[in-house]
Amino acid sequence: MNRKVLRFTLAALAVLALAATAVAAPLRKNRAIAVILYDVEPGTRYTSLSSWNYYGGMSYTHYASAVRGAALATETIRSALVKNGYKVVSDQVTARIVKAQPKQPGPGAVKKISRAHGVSQYVDGTVEVLDTIRNEFGMYTGSAVVMVHVYDSTGRTIFSDSAMGKEVGATRDESEIKAVRKAAEELAERITGVPANPNVAEGGFYVFVRGARDFKTVQSVVTACKTVYGVTSARAGRFDGDWAQLAVFGNFDLKELQKAIVDKVPYARINDITDSTLYVDIY
Repeated sequence: MNRKVLRFTLAALAVLALAATAVAAPLRKNRAIAVILYDVEPGTRYTSLSSWNYYGGMSYTHYASAVRGAALATETIRSALVKNGYKVVSDQVTARIVKAQPKQPGPGAVKKISRAHGVSQYVDGTVEVLDTIRNEFGMYTGSAVVMVHVYDSTGRTIFSDSAMGKEVGATRDESEIKAVRKAAEELAERITGVPANPNVAEGGFYVFVRGARDFKTVQSVVTACKTVYGVTSARAGRFDGDWAQLAVFGNFDLKELQKAIVDKVPYARINDITDSTLYVDIY
């Protein structure tokens, strides 16, 4: 083997070694893991509305406490770890850690927690639910950011990352719950190296249909989506009154999806499109 071939071979092996290291899961399956996330407290949330008529005006202010999502994110990540064979500490041990450490600990505190509760690996972080927006369809778009840090028993950080989830729901609560779960699932995938949902990992998209007179009309949109090259599956989800939610999976051209709906569904018109949702009006 000449020197050029040898150098190329060694370089290729180095690249493969780096790639293998990059995708390796940060946690060990045979060591006890605690997962505890904390809510970011942005303070009191409020919304204000002013109404005016011929006789004057009036303002209404609605106050609400900060939205919480840490419990849901924690259980989402814990469930993914258990499902994939990791050794996660019991609920009783988790409760004792929370009682002893009500706020997010630093590296030094993690070391003490590990000794006191027999934890070899510790996952903590924060969850923040952002402002929820209502669109012209009457649907809500919720957003959430989840940040995690993974420590070993000495308090050394072995993994750190964040993810943002954005989801649409029929109510404010539904959209926020889905957003928190999506962000937590994404981080769980990075921690375990295993996709939470093979269909979603392959590529998923929502289609919201407004003006559907019956389920037959909704099904015609599903059929149109299935004709697009690269679509592996399409199905109708919620159908309530004159609107419906569809899920389309696969690797496909979004322009072709729009064209198929407009061409194959009578009186269909594309109203708007976001990163993950296509809005369709049927008039």
